[in-house]
Amino acid sequence: MALQTANLTPSLWHDQVPVEQPRPSLGSGRHEVDVVIVGAGFSGLWTAYHLQEQDPHLAIMVLEAEQCGFGASGRNGGWCIAEMAASHARWTKLSDEARATALDHELHLTVDMIEQTIRDEGIDCDFVRGGELHLARNGGQRHRLQKQVDETASFWLNADEASAKCGASNVLGGLFVPSTAVLHPAKLVRSLAQIVERRGATIYEQTRVTEAEPGRVTTMTAEVVAKHVVLATEGYTSALPGRKRKLVPLNSMMIATEPLSATLLDEIRLHDRPSFADGRFVVVYGQRTADNRLAFGGRAAPYRFGSKIPGPFDYSTNTTIHSILLDLFPMLADTQITHQWGGVLGVPRNWTPSVEIGPDRRFMQAGGYVGEGRRGDSPRGSDHGRRHYGHATFAATPTRWSVGRRGPGRLSRSAGVA
Repeated sequence: MALQTANLTPSLWHDQVPVEQPRPSLGSGRHEVDVVIVGAGFSGLWTAYHLQEQDPHLAIMVLEAEQCGFGASGRNGGWCIAEMAASHARWTKLSDEARATALDHELHLTVDMIEQTIRDEGIDCDFVRGGELHLARNGGQRHRLQKQVDETASFWLNADEASAKCGASNVLGGLFVPSTAVLHPAKLVRSLAQIVERRGATIYEQTRVTEAEPGRVTTMTAEVVAKHVVLATEGYTSALPGRKRKLVPLNSMMIATEPLSATLLDEIRLHDRPSFADGRFVVVYGQRTADNRLAFGGRAAPYRFGSKIPGPFDYSTNTTIHSILLDLFPMLADTQITHQWGGVLGVPRNWTPSVEIGPDRRFMQAGGYVGEGRRGDSPRGSDHGRRHYGHATFAATPTRWSVGRRGPGRLSRSAGVA
């Protein structure tokens, strides 16, 4: 069935967790707090969460231009992955083999941490640890994926083993990473917002920040003075004065099918709900959702000149995404696409995510996840918390994200990789 663009909701995740009443915006005047966080996505909310773990008495304010999880944190593919945008080889070049290996280890611990936090806090976000499957569907893909086996905590599946996990066409084998999970990103990010509020943080939505600097944040009508400012705006960073070149805002687009029949589910398999992709050069990513849809996305959208943040999305790109999905699963030819949406991710020009912390700790920024954010930003939140108290050395780390492309994460110390 051809992809239809009319009357489609912008996001499956947001559609399933509707906001009945937005939080109020920040009133005019001057406000003073211990910590002000700009951005209520995973990076900002995990930062608030871990700061509260360190000191429950901190006065924390979170400012969000739209609603919690409006950006990439509520629009991604729902992968919770032990990966970061830059390769192991790049981190080794930036530091050394021991530190790069330690960073890999920390990334895997981050997925464990997210799972434990979800359990401890009683968060219902459809978290399932089914692994991550990258299918090889031609000789070139098989060659590239097999080269990655020694670089990750993964192993190779032959054609029969890979096909048993995923009923895609033309499968020659696959790279399988058992540590990866999938989840419902909007459920997680909005649950985090409720938890940090319950612990005493104040969240203001529909509050657009016009400038952020050490110790001070301004909006159109207010000024916030704080001991510490945390900028967690990711793909929207270039909209702030002086930060246009900081991160390149790129689009990632997604579609979701209607709930699939039992017959189709038997053909497609994905019984353990592994996240899935294949080894093509165009980045694609998918999951079988808790309500038995396929949510599938990719990076086929064009860059907008001058790092312009997209306005209305060009959904024609989703025709390409849909054709790739049908190439993987021809049995979906008559299946309805019920949702299509897009999101903005932040890409550093050196493709390397980072955390910046000023010498006096009055200004901190995390980002550049290149879409690998769902796990990497959780470490960043923890890292921001430790750095706020001086428990980590400024020069010690870039950070990583955990629900990434694909999905969420907690911020934690990046193993001393400078």
